[in-house]
Amino acid sequence: MSLQISEFEQAVSLQRKGELIKAKKILERILVLQPDHFDSLLLLSIINYQLGIFDIALKYNDIILKIRPNFLQGYNNRAIILKEIKRFDEALLSINKAI
Repeated sequence: MSLQISEFEQAVSLQRKGELIKAKKILERILVLQPDHFDSLLLLSIINYQLGIFDIALKYNDIILKIRPNFLQGYNNRAIILKEIKRFDEALLSINKAI
């Protein structure tokens, strides 16, 4: 009996090992089939942040907030990303939504 793990779980494992590009490719494949897969969107935002691709991290984070507007961690993450790209006023607005 072979143990199969989901593609998402595989992406999480790769991300934890620092294999960000491999994880990113898997997550992008998931989104082709399930464009609103919340956990994949969240992890893609995190991975792009880790890679320093802040505009794409922000894009995925904003999609997350459209799906779940009450996801407070999303506003916190958004503020962190915005701070990195020196959009401080917007970062402050996002952090205020998170608290």
